[in-house]
Amino acid sequence: MGKKKYFDIHGPVFWPACVLIVLFISVTLIVGSPMAEVFSKVQSSITGNFGWLFIVAVNAFIVFCLYIGFGRFGKIRLGGDDAEKEFSTPAWFAMLFSAGMGIGILSRANPRGG
Repeated sequence: MGKKKYFDIHGPVFWPACVLIVLFISVTLIVGSPMAEVFSKVQSSITGNFGWLFIVAVNAFIVFCLYIGFGRFGKIRLGGDDAEKEFSTPAWFAMLFSAGMGIGILSRANPRGG
């Protein structure tokens, strides 16, 4: 009988990501507040040069979701034939509304507008 695994780690993905995270955090802690300007410039550069890609990707995802929802795959029942709804439709709308309001309030509370 083998050793029980608590985490299923995919080494080629996990370890490089872990090294990059530790590297970024270490450099930021060592250099200090000037890193805020560096990160701000990098963010401005990415949004300035690749903002169009974000807009195209979001629109493509919306079109894909509409295709899935209203196409032949939209009739597939999730949960099997005997599955019953856990929440009513008004409850779902209330949850979606609450989540939208919550993220709106939290994004307004961030002084940097994030």
